[in-house]
Amino acid sequence: MERAQKSPAENEITGAMDKAARDWNKGDLNAYMSLYDDSATMMLKTGRVGLDTIRALYVKYYFINNMPKQELSYDNYQVTMLGKNYALLTGTFKLKATDA
Repeated sequence: MERAQKSPAENEITGAMDKAARDWNKGDLNAYMSLYDDSATMMLKTGRVGLDTIRALYVKYYFINNMPKQELSYDNYQVTMLGKNYALLTGTFKLKATDA
């Protein structure tokens, strides 16, 4: 079965995710985090946390000497447009051990 061609919006969204993975893999956490909206949060067992805590968790658990402990990749993207300016992106992420 032939896959439908992606829209410009889908290409922009998946391209941003691919760039974020490249930024992560080269140790540029600031560039990786630029994909996050300022209002982004994560739910922990202690409650909701904001970007500063998310970043601190990445540094604490996923980085050593400013380089990631694992190589990040994304795939199996599925973009569902929810309107002109909004979309839902699902997919998978993989972390592969490195020599770091």
